[in-house]
Amino acid sequence: MGDQGLPMAKAVAEAGFPLHAWAWRSTFLDALSASPHIGHDGVKDLAAACDIVALRVRTDDDVLQLVTGLLEGLRPGSIVVNHGTGLPGNAVRLTEVCAEAGISALDATVSGGRPAAEERRLTTMVGGPRPVAEGCEKVFASFSRHVVRPGDVGAPGRGRSSSTTPC
Repeated sequence: MGDQGLPMAKAVAEAGFPLHAWAWRSTFLDALSASPHIGHDGVKDLAAACDIVALRVRTDDDVLQLVTGLLEGLRPGSIVVNHGTGLPGNAVRLTEVCAEAGISALDATVSGGRPAAEERRLTTMVGGPRPVAEGCEKVFASFSRHVVRPGDVGAPGRGRSSSTTPC
């Protein structure tokens, strides 16, 4: 739970969405103690409980490593959302890996830093299929002032430098 990820997770929970959480180090979940959430010991268990899994990790390698574990628990029709700032080619690769398992993926970079995350005024730039993106808009709106669609997954200019259960 980093500078943006923690306030984003809190906003999702406070908006009334059931929040399930997992972190590389379980002590990071302590920061969510005042927010309603269900902590998970592993990504497979987290994935099995969710329809939408949002990732906010540092590197493209971390994203692909996490997704490998998540795919063991995600049901077909689930959605993986990468809120990190990675390379466009990795966003495309993530989409391909997920599609092979019947899972949708969105490239949804957030911009604004911790202050904007705490004030729920991030900008979320969503690349991916319109119907999938629209299915996640209420979740994105819980922490974003602006949700924009610059194009498909990995689209240039995307700002790089409900009934579902989001995680």
